[in-house]
Amino acid sequence: MQGYCQGALIQIDNHFASKTPSLEEIVLIRRKSAGCKPLYHLVEYAHDLRVPDEVFDNPVIQELECLGMDMVAISNDILSYRKEQAEGVPHNMVTVCCASGISLQKAFNTVGKLLEQRYQRWDKAEASVPSWGKEADLQVRKYIEGIKCVVKANLNWR
Repeated sequence: MQGYCQGALIQIDNHFASKTPSLEEIVLIRRKSAGCKPLYHLVEYAHDLRVPDEVFDNPVIQELECLGMDMVAISNDILSYRKEQAEGVPHNMVTVCCASGISLQKAFNTVGKLLEQRYQRWDKAEASVPSWGKEADLQVRKYIEGIKCVVKANLNWR
């Protein structure tokens, strides 16, 4: 929850300071403020997973977690752009792109390309998940499926 709170506070600070972050900055901010990381732990708890602690220190697992968070945040910003624009929400990746002077279509294309890149990186990372032994690997696979479910669930959220 600490990451989520940090991301939300950065968004608030930027808003009151009338600061528009760069696209790279807003991706990092939205990674936190989208609130996905706590959901990963809920998935782990709900499915009674016994993932060894050292798994979470592995760079490939950390990459998959970050990619899942990015995919949620990026797709959310694309799908909710109209609503957020009407409400004056400034912390949207499409809005940030438009603030840099590019057209709305180019902004959608730019943010869409970010999403495509995340999917490509996901495939590479998932293919390189190391082994921790038969039992642990089963738990890790279920955890990774849980991350995928969080990403998919975001598309069905209303």
